[in-house]
Amino acid sequence: SLNCLSNAFINKRDLTVKIIQRSGITAKVEKFIANNTRGKVLKILCPQCKRPTEHRVTVSLDKYVQLDRYDGVDAEWVDHYQVVQCEGYKGVSFRHAAWFSDDVDVETGYDGRAEWLYPKRGANSLRCKDLPNVPTVLRRIYGEVIQCFNNDCLTLSAVGLRAVVEGVCADKSVLDGPVTKQKSGGGTHVVRERNLEAKIFGLHEQGILTQSSAKILHEHRLSRQRRRTRTHEAVH
Repeated sequence: SLNCLSNAFINKRDLTVKIIQRSGITAKVEKFIANNTRGKVLKILCPQCKRPTEHRVTVSLDKYVQLDRYDGVDAEWVDHYQVVQCEGYKGVSFRHAAWFSDDVDVETGYDGRAEWLYPKRGANSLRCKDLPNVPTVLRRIYGEVIQCFNNDCLTLSAVGLRAVVEGVCADKSVLDGPVTKQKSGGGTHVVRERNLEAKIFGLHEQGILTQSSAKILHEHRLSRQRRRTRTHEAVH
């Protein structure tokens, strides 16, 4: 009987079957099969190629679960844990694909499938560049900024980007820069200041930043200031 098989394990080669008792469930049967999907070719977005490419499963652990419920409505789910390799760039990723019968929705057309890829990637994902001449601390912060951006942690990404800019200024001894100010009687004049805006101009002044890059940083700085103001108003 199922009660006699409760918490029993049956091992046959690479197959493990586990039958356990659960509250509200008559029986849960789990099967783990090593490399059951090995060699399968999948179409996956490649972070290096920046487009969907063919990836081959090199290693997998595949889990198959069957639930026999007390109410007679059975359910099944599948988990595929796979190491996949791009057939073009040869980059290696990890893929978790799942299917759950209870998630199938005939009305919406959802087939119950889900997929997670690591490292996380998307159409706008960024890739860390090799920066051997950059100080170690700045390389680390830069890498964390890229990770935050790719994982949609945009506030942390913005904070980290400012830290990178400040770090570059410190490394290059850029302590100030020229800022154009409006005169009270009309017209403009240039003064030297020591805030972030001035330092960005200072990087451009010393030829470290191009004019277009300085403009992008200023737009980012102003956008972050507006977000910070809105957040402050919402909290208070």
